[in-house]
Amino acid sequence: MAFTHKWIDQGLHVKFFDKLTSEDLIKSNSKMVGNAEFDRIKFLIVDFIDITAIEVNDVDVNVSIKFAIDTDHYNRNLKVALISNNKELNLLVEKFITDSLLEIPHAQHKLFKNISTAQSWLNS
Repeated sequence: MAFTHKWIDQGLHVKFFDKLTSEDLIKSNSKMVGNAEFDRIKFLIVDFIDITAIEVNDVDVNVSIKFAIDTDHYNRNLKVALISNNKELNLLVEKFITDSLLEIPHAQHKLFKNISTAQSWLNS
């Protein structure tokens, strides 16, 4: 399991590290949605800064979009800050954001290169 969940005041910080796999994405999403706090949080930080290798692809993006659609029923106003400075992963994150908006027009998902910029957006 190459991720951690840290529940903070009004949100959740999910941090992935080492090799990013589809298994870790699914486990993280399931753990998040399975927590009773999920429907009360205002923001989600998905932090990929410490990823050293990527074993995910477009299929995994589609699975993540399905999770986003399903979780939207529980928390419609959730702001999601995705943080990555990996060019290959950024392409997949951008696909996730673009394709999510087709299914969830009110979605608030945005990609950032660092946590400080993401936190500024989340606080706006």
